[in-house]
Amino acid sequence: MPETGSPASANRSVRPVEIIAYLISPIHLIDALGAAKALHGDRPLRVSVWVHWPYAELAQVEQLLGVIATMSSRMPEVVSAQPITTEMLSGVMGRPDAAVAASELRARLGSESFDEIYYSHDVVGEFFWALAEAYPGARRICFGDGLGIVYQRKYHLEVSYPPVDENGEPLPPRLDDEPEPVPPPAVTQPPAAPVAKPSGIARLLNWFSGANAGDAETAAPVVVPEPPPAPFGTTAVKPHIAGLILPVDQSGRFLRGVELQTVPKSVVLDLIDQAAAGCTEFLAHTEAILADCGDRPKFLLITENNAEGECISFEREIEMYCSIVRERAPTGSAIILKSHPGETLPRNEALTAALENDYAVYRIDPRFKRYPIELAKRLLHQSQPICMSYPTLSLKYLYDIDVVQPMDDAFIERWFPKRFWPAYKNSLLLYDEPLKRLKDWDGRSLLWQGNEAEAIAG
Repeated sequence: MPETGSPASANRSVRPVEIIAYLISPIHLIDALGAAKALHGDRPLRVSVWVHWPYAELAQVEQLLGVIATMSSRMPEVVSAQPITTEMLSGVMGRPDAAVAASELRARLGSESFDEIYYSHDVVGEFFWALAEAYPGARRICFGDGLGIVYQRKYHLEVSYPPVDENGEPLPPRLDDEPEPVPPPAVTQPPAAPVAKPSGIARLLNWFSGANAGDAETAAPVVVPEPPPAPFGTTAVKPHIAGLILPVDQSGRFLRGVELQTVPKSVVLDLIDQAAAGCTEFLAHTEAILADCGDRPKFLLITENNAEGECISFEREIEMYCSIVRERAPTGSAIILKSHPGETLPRNEALTAALENDYAVYRIDPRFKRYPIELAKRLLHQSQPICMSYPTLSLKYLYDIDVVQPMDDAFIERWFPKRFWPAYKNSLLLYDEPLKRLKDWDGRSLLWQGNEAEAIAG
């Protein structure tokens, strides 16, 4: 037992920080807890996890919840993990009686107050906006997607689904017509009452009548009618703080006016070890695959779900992946397939049929497709990962593993329809540009931002 007055005893006497963590993906558990630990140091935390995948059905949300609950089973800070479905929110979202709806949401979440709200992004869905409205006194902390990518909603959607001109050519995303919500002052200081200013029309009328709109003694007061209250959960807000592991600002504008707190790598690695300690079945499965592979050269193919998003035909995608394998893996190698979490098509079966005459093909069981590959450290170190998405960056940062990244502009233009080129090229920037800067990054500042020239000038 520690003596009274010791650091451990003092730590227990401090009120824990009450946190609500809104998670969409299992890796977000590492992000959220990392951000909280970076902000609060040794202060005790009580984290209530709410798993919500906008527009997903209960079965999908429960799959995510199962993985997150397993990962957090060795994390004492996580006191609960519960699902939130679209159906559960349907009774409160968009209601005109916002105060009543907020009260009902707080009742569903089981608490009248939280100190902080942690979230990844608000690109899809409105659950974060509802949380911010239900707990207006809570600090809002954005931990980003992946290990720290932050998005502006409109910009991201226009990059992902670009508008086209009359000839069907994609148009560039517009940065200048998205209103930027301004974070309020620190929650410990109530905002000052706004000072009403005459509108442009009112100033013109005052000028014609001889009144000086800038003279408080002579100018007639301008009465501005109160706007009707916004429906519950429809008001966009920005975070107070961005707590990011690898800070990447896609648009170059999201972090304006937002405090940046980076998460130390040591904290991230400790959390990954804690999460992995709870995932015994997943790790045992990967160990069994390694044992079966024997002494063959091993390649870990981390696939995407491009065909599910109708960005490429399924047959064309299989052809693409087979081409990648044949160009990089010697005949007779072991090819280990790790599916994308959102996979619904029989990709592994098709790849196995196409490759099994020349390679020993192994599949990570579909029940583990939602587990972050970052947890399987021995598999990663004993194979050569091939990937076209975020692990190219995360695995280099965490374990100094060089991932084979087959994608470049020429690859995109070869395999994907032209209308999707901007989206894939922007995604490539989000991994490739930070990767180039990783070696010289100071671990505290922004790693990379898109539209850098415009962001600096603006």
